[in-house]
Amino acid sequence: MAHVQRPNLSLAEQPVYTAVTAHGANRKEPRDPMATVQRDDIHLAFRQWGARTDPVLLLVHGFTCQLIHWPQPLIDALVASGLRVVAFDNRDVGQSSRIDVKTPTFDEARKGAAAVYSLDDMADDAIAVLNHIGQAKAHIIGFSMGGMIGQTIALRYRERIASLTSIASSTGNPDLPGAAPDVWQAFVREIPGEPDKARAGRREGWQALGGKTYPSNEVGLGQLVDMEIARGLDNDGMIRQLGALVHAGSRSDALRSVTSLPTLVIHGTADALVPAEAAEDTANSIEGAQQWLIDDMGHDLPDPLLGPIAERISEHVHGCCR
Repeated sequence: MAHVQRPNLSLAEQPVYTAVTAHGANRKEPRDPMATVQRDDIHLAFRQWGARTDPVLLLVHGFTCQLIHWPQPLIDALVASGLRVVAFDNRDVGQSSRIDVKTPTFDEARKGAAAVYSLDDMADDAIAVLNHIGQAKAHIIGFSMGGMIGQTIALRYRERIASLTSIASSTGNPDLPGAAPDVWQAFVREIPGEPDKARAGRREGWQALGGKTYPSNEVGLGQLVDMEIARGLDNDGMIRQLGALVHAGSRSDALRSVTSLPTLVIHGTADALVPAEAAEDTANSIEGAQQWLIDDMGHDLPDPLLGPIAERISEHVHGCCR
């Protein structure tokens, strides 16, 4: 079995970070006063918001993203609408465990080097979080790779998923258009060891994902670069997650067997990493799925769109609960 490294979660050693939004408001967040789930040798860090009696949303994020990449205004709006929100750091990022094995280089991973683990394993992690909080079923919200994990949960654990919201994601259908090469190279690349260069590289990547209308470093997830690096982001972890993506294959045909699963597909028309054609393919693959294309949104969760996104998700989830 692979050795697993667990980040130090001692609160006494965890400083407070300040994020400055595009509107000038400072938002201070402690470095993770949160619980952990243990699955075998892996520890998964997670947080919860809202009343325990409300319907549960499990938020599953994408490649290299952490639970902080679910914007707090989005979480607050979902909680205010009567939902309980649970988010966690995927393995190999943030405050969750690192899988301590020999890891290929970025170039080797892109060319198909053997994966250390799969999206199936990451779906099992999500189910472990539900088991830990004593939740038999939850509404799954997945962004990008997190949407792929959500689809995998629907295929492997249909009885555990009440509804699916797939954001900026794909079934992995090989017939779909691929990412714009410059955008892929900007985001999926090695992080320099020098801190200033690391931050600059990540900001360049997020800016490429956000697009022109909603520049990520001003109104999107690019605002969180300092925090994401401070919490935990490293090249080997990124490479191992990339391996899971590269070897995931297509779920398009398999998803046609999923029935009676309320599904909402959200996608930006300006997404250059996962082009919007993927939204139609996902919606066509899952019986009865609804599709919502957001004009000019890139591969991001920009501040000006968080209200409408929260409202649409809330309507979708509460509609399932009636």
